[in-house]
Amino acid sequence: MRVNPYYVSNLVSALNQTQVDQQNLTQELSSGVRVTSLSADPVAAGGNVLLLNQIQKDDSFSLSSSVVTGQLQVADTALGSVVTQLTQAISLATSGNNGTLNSSQLKSISSQLAGIRDEVQSLANTSYLGITFFPEARQALYLLRHPHQPLTLPPTMAMAASIICRLQMDRPFN
Repeated sequence: MRVNPYYVSNLVSALNQTQVDQQNLTQELSSGVRVTSLSADPVAAGGNVLLLNQIQKDDSFSLSSSVVTGQLQVADTALGSVVTQLTQAISLATSGNNGTLNSSQLKSISSQLAGIRDEVQSLANTSYLGITFFPEARQALYLLRHPHQPLTLPPTMAMAASIICRLQMDRPFN
């Protein structure tokens, strides 16, 4: 029979290794982190990198969607205000065009229309985080200031500019 002269030292070594493993497991349980170094589990470390990349993509998407939601809310509010202003302008033009108002009432309507024009101009410059929503509005504003120069506008913007120009110039609608 053979006797191992290193039996006690191997036993002490094994007990020390078991104690180190126990400390590592306790630390993993208390911190919730299983991989403390790349060499401990390279496959898990690689999976962690992939998960972190996906989390960053999700965060970026969430941020982008909240920015777009804000842009849409601001644009919706601005367009709703423009519609309200144009509806009021049409109502004023209709009442001013019926021929029953005197000159002071027409002057009052004219000043109200100028206020509406200024409000629509300010709404045309609506922006959110530096992004201008209605770049075609610059052409419409130019048309308001220079009504005899032809410009190509989207139909809705051209209609709005035409209404305001006619109202400002006291032209009847055809």
